[in-house]
Amino acid sequence: MTLIERLKRLVPGGRDHSASTVANVQADAAYDAAMVQELEAYADVANVHDFPQIFHYWSNKYVRPKFEHVGLSSPTDVFTKILFAGVCI
Repeated sequence: MTLIERLKRLVPGGRDHSASTVANVQADAAYDAAMVQELEAYADVANVHDFPQIFHYWSNKYVRPKFEHVGLSSPTDVFTKILFAGVCI
């Protein structure tokens, strides 16, 4: 299973909007290769969530309410609900 297929499984009611063409298959393969390269580059990063406390205060006080106002519960929802599902805010 490709990375794209795995990501689409995370989206409730996820569907493939692309036509089954050679160009799309090549683009998917190139994207998968780039994602593997990124995963390898960050494999040794211990904690990418290690931000100063002021960041968490700011994001919870100002950013999170904006997400919740439009029905998003986390930054991950931006990708799963908007980018993959084609929903616009």
